[in-house]
Amino acid sequence: AEIGCLVVSKDYRSQGRGDAMLGYLERLCYQSGAAKVFVLSTQTMEWFVERGFKEVDVRQLPPSRRVSYNFMRRSKIYMKE
Repeated sequence: AEIGCLVVSKDYRSQGRGDAMLGYLERLCYQSGAAKVFVLSTQTMEWFVERGFKEVDVRQLPPSRRVSYNFMRRSKIYMKE
């Protein structure tokens, strides 16, 4: 399952809100039957790594997502099982 967008307003950063939202979205994914959760990011790579995501190659994406991956954006792909 893909978490497509996760943004915390500057006014609310460093208060655990991003962690709370990510945790909630991950639980929804797993409860819906997903075996893996992935995100694409161009800016917050360390944040996802610190939360247990591992950088993976585009070949690890589901086939339906792989065909729409935009190589021009140079997004990093992070996955968690």
